[in-house]
Amino acid sequence: MSKYNHSSSIPIDSLSSEELKEAMKEWAEGSSAMERLLWSLYRHNIKTNSSHSGLRPFVGLDYEQDKKDLYTKIVNPVVSARGSTLLLCPDGGNPFGGEEWYKPTLSFGSDSNNRNTIEQQLDIITGIVEDKIEAPVKVDIMPLLELTDFLIGKDSGTFFRVQHGFDDSYSFFFSGRYTEDSKGFSYMNDLLSKHNFTLEEEPGRTLKQWIFKTNDPRELNKVLRDVTDEIISTYDIKPPTTEDEALTYNMRAHIIRDRSIEEYNEWIRNEKLKMDEAIEENKHHK
Repeated sequence: MSKYNHSSSIPIDSLSSEELKEAMKEWAEGSSAMERLLWSLYRHNIKTNSSHSGLRPFVGLDYEQDKKDLYTKIVNPVVSARGSTLLLCPDGGNPFGGEEWYKPTLSFGSDSNNRNTIEQQLDIITGIVEDKIEAPVKVDIMPLLELTDFLIGKDSGTFFRVQHGFDDSYSFFFSGRYTEDSKGFSYMNDLLSKHNFTLEEEPGRTLKQWIFKTNDPRELNKVLRDVTDEIISTYDIKPPTTEDEALTYNMRAHIIRDRSIEEYNEWIRNEKLKMDEAIEENKHHK
């Protein structure tokens, strides 16, 4: 069983130098290129929270508001390359993912299924971090970082993804949790439709996703800036305040944590017990 590579985050500062060496190898999952990248990010004080080095590899970072220039330096070239993806989650992640689950995250990765290509891509990113490679830049993610800053603490239920396809197309996915009769849905649908986004129709689902597609990176950069500026200047959606209003487990956890850290700690302990009991019961039924 893996000592360090599991679903819960481990604070790197809690590891000794020898433990960190062992952990880095486990997190790299046998990829020397991923291990080099993780060490490079660590040396540059960029906090990672997850990684995967297999097919469609990615690296997840703890998003820190004072490092936007550093993120753009690394991620702009990544997203400018074909077969890449960027994901930003202002509300954080899974409450079972560790003590800092509620902090916003930034993830970037490759959509490649070719091992040689993946290793080359990871080494290029390491070269960018180390200022040894100057890669072409077509996409500017700074507006999305500004939008993430704005939405932190608002429990908006939103997250965004930018994808650069192997066919050189660009897609901007804007996702959020809304009921169709809510003010939040009407606001986002009106705003994004105005900027030529298409809503993926899946009636009854609370997860709503709007997509903007283009073959021109200049059009992508413009819509990133325009959508960000309009949301920052007009957004007035109040976050859910009761557990009954929460549309996701993440929202519910935020509401309880905002109300009382002590209450949250007790709640998450009970939730983990329920999960462990369900796992054990499932084993007996097999």
